[in-house]
Parts: sequence; structure tokens; C-alpha cells
Amino acid sequence: MARIREFIQGDREVKPPLSEVDAYVQEVRDAEGNLFVYLYNYRQGGPGPGDSPTQSIHFDVRAAREFKKLLEDAFGPL
Repeated sequence: MARIREFIQGDREVKPPLSEVDAYVQEVRDAEGNLFVYLYNYRQGGPGPGDSPTQSIHFDVRAAREFKKLLEDAFGPL
């Protein structure tokens, strides 16, 4: 699990996705009471007993605002 520190414009050649997964979202607070949105997914087909997420990330309010701007720059107002 990682908290987003910074968004950096990528320059890799990326192909469109070949599969779909369900995204799980929940709110979590740290020891100081700071709110994070925790976004995670499991491999295609969903979680099995005892599985850990295959990908996970934490957004704090700053990262959420920056990500919202990136999404709106790409897709227009949401």
C-alpha cells in the first residue's frame, strides 16, 4: 500500500487494457485522523480466500484534488 506523493507525466508506450477488474474503495484514517481514500483491486476473477490486493493506492485530499484535475484535463468536466 502506498500513498501518492506526486503525479509525474509518463512517457511510456502504453496499450489499452486487455482485461477488467472490480475496484474496491473505502475510507481509512491514520493515527492522526487524516482521511485517505483507499483504492484497490484483485486479479481478474476477484479475490480468493486469503488473497491480498494485486494493486492498491491511498489518496489523501491533496492527491485526490490533483488526480481530479488530471481526469478533467483528459475527459473534460466531470
